[in-house]
Amino acid sequence: MGNRAIYNIIEHGETHAFLADWGANALSPLFRLSQAKAIQQRQENFPSTISHIFAHLDYEGEYRLFRLRDVDMFCRPLTGEEATGCEQAFSQKSGFEMRITLDLDHDSCLLEYNRNCPWYQSMDNLSIPISTGIENVEKLMVYADKKEIYDFNRLIAIYQQGTGIEALLEKSRGDMRLMEYLNSPQAQEDRERYRRLLDQEDFDEKAAEEMEER
Repeated sequence: MGNRAIYNIIEHGETHAFLADWGANALSPLFRLSQAKAIQQRQENFPSTISHIFAHLDYEGEYRLFRLRDVDMFCRPLTGEEATGCEQAFSQKSGFEMRITLDLDHDSCLLEYNRNCPWYQSMDNLSIPISTGIENVEKLMVYADKKEIYDFNRLIAIYQQGTGIEALLEKSRGDMRLMEYLNSPQAQEDRERYRRLLDQEDFDEKAAEEMEER
């Protein structure tokens, strides 16, 4: 199943929807967008829209005029009916962990975390200018090349730590663990044990008072 995300690209006033099976993180949207922009700059004679290029990016960041199997592509475009179904699922279920909107018309990247996922219940949505985000990605890749870091999950961790997102995610995960404990049989047992201790303390205090009165 992966960590699935809905991607919406707004370009020239139109919204194009995509599904990424492994794209629910803060780095992938800006990283893939930077790849798409680089491809667009190379296509000087036959320029394509970013949304078109996005639909043809493989996992290596290469442009594929003829798409490979969906499993070998970063994302796949959604029909209008599919996009509507995904939006409904996002609002009601936990199958899509994130919804990401790349608004190219207004230089905005919006990250929405699905609160139907227990680990995101207290996670706020985040927004960053696309231009700033791509600058951060470029700095990250320079650092990765220097340190010879090629594992993408490691790059995600570095990016999220550097931007402060990891601290927010950890707080949300901590809130989830707390709620799990509060709703657990162990918590109920601990509450009952605490009540018994309080009752015993009250009894001991009353007994001590009675002894003093004698």
